[in-house]
Amino acid sequence: MPRASRIEYPGAHYHVMARGQRRDLIYRDDRDRGDFLELLGKASQRYGWEVLGYVLMGNHYHLLLETQEPNLSVGMHWLQTSFGTRHRLRHGLSGSVFGGRYKALLIERDARHLGTVLEYIHLNPWRAGLVTLEEGLESNRWSSLCGYVAPPKKRSSWLAASTGLTWLDFPDTAAGRRRYLKTLEERTAGGTRLSDEARALETDWKTQLRRGWYFGGQEFQEAMLKRASKQLKESGDPRGVIAGVRKDISASGALQLVEKACDCWGMKLDELRARAKGDGQKVLLAWVVRERYAVSLGWLSETLKLGVAAAACRLLSRIKDTSLLSKQEKQWLNQLNNISI
Repeated sequence: MPRASRIEYPGAHYHVMARGQRRDLIYRDDRDRGDFLELLGKASQRYGWEVLGYVLMGNHYHLLLETQEPNLSVGMHWLQTSFGTRHRLRHGLSGSVFGGRYKALLIERDARHLGTVLEYIHLNPWRAGLVTLEEGLESNRWSSLCGYVAPPKKRSSWLAASTGLTWLDFPDTAAGRRRYLKTLEERTAGGTRLSDEARALETDWKTQLRRGWYFGGQEFQEAMLKRASKQLKESGDPRGVIAGVRKDISASGALQLVEKACDCWGMKLDELRARAKGDGQKVLLAWVVRERYAVSLGWLSETLKLGVAAAACRLLSRIKDTSLLSKQEKQWLNQLNNISI
């Protein structure tokens, strides 16, 4: 079965991650790391990528990329295949270097979200105990932070550090670069107090990093879901988009159906939710939602307040044959069937 397509478009930003097979080492020595960065630089030139950040750890890596064209998949295939071939030949190994498919989170193009990802990447070696504040956070040669604190002439030509600093509101000057490094140092020492908004953003990022497919605000999510829905319609195959995206597409469509049903019935969603768990109108709506969209019983239970998932399952199981519905229930069902999303 072909792999699900990524959401790709000109100007997209991605946080890309990959681990070694069985979490084995990807980079056995500095030559391996140098090979990977050499190929990353070639990929950026070959595919028109802007590399905003990277860090090479022992058994995984992180990249922050902007793609000028919708070519993340083809570029990543070239990068990982090229490195894998070099790695196997050099070390006399066989099989895949990387374990499974790389993960790519779409990142909203603003300072808050890009800055959160870049900070996470640049502090990875410190979190892993590979560098200390005394040594200098920038002392790790295999992180883009060393390029961010260096003057333009002393950094890799393909590293878009100046763009990254601009996004973070730090000028690419000696003073601006020092201020960026000082900001990171304060974060490691707990010297920077986060606002409630920044703390919520950091929590959201950690959640998305574990199981999400995007990192951004509500408008960004809606825009990405529209792209994914279009991609799904064009492919005609639900396997054409990754599972997490399919789940959110279903949840978005299901919520729209619920909201339109409430409008049709002249009530607010809170009013419907406040009704008894076994309310006939509410249960019928849940049944129609379940028929149209691949949402979980847990989602239905929470959205419509049907009780625990097992209770929702029992309520829905009562609707076995729509021909046996009452006259009123058939009228509600007809209204629901006339709602288009």
